[in-house]
Parts: sequence; C-alpha cells; structure tokens
Amino acid sequence: MIYAIKILDGKYIKIGFSQQKTSKGRIDAMQTGSPFELEEIFCIEGTIRQELEIHSALRSAFARIRI
Repeated sequence: MIYAIKILDGKYIKIGFSQQKTSKGRIDAMQTGSPFELEEIFCIEGTIRQELEIHSALRSAFARIRI
C-alpha cells in the first residue's frame, strides 16, 4: 500500500510504502516513535515502484516552484 500521513496539522507530510494491508498498523508503529499526532490523509493499493514515482514527481514539482 501507498500512504500519506500528515504531521503537525499538515505542516509535514510523509508518503511511504508498506506491505501491510491497512495503514492502521503502519501509523501505530510510526506513532510509537513520534511525539506528534499522526493522521492518515490517504491509503491506496500500490507498489514500491509507484511510491518512488510519486516522490520523483513531487521532487520535480517542488524544484520548479523554488526560487
């Protein structure tokens, strides 16, 4: 699955991949090591390759808007 989790009221967003079937287990595992409340934005079926493509597309998009 591919998931997006917001941290600090959306100031930061983590996009990742997990082989777990639901995001709850992944969020619970991440929450254990985080002092901030984590909240799911979305969770979809996907592969690690698709997750890497999302990161690549976002990197390109943000590179174009930086001054």
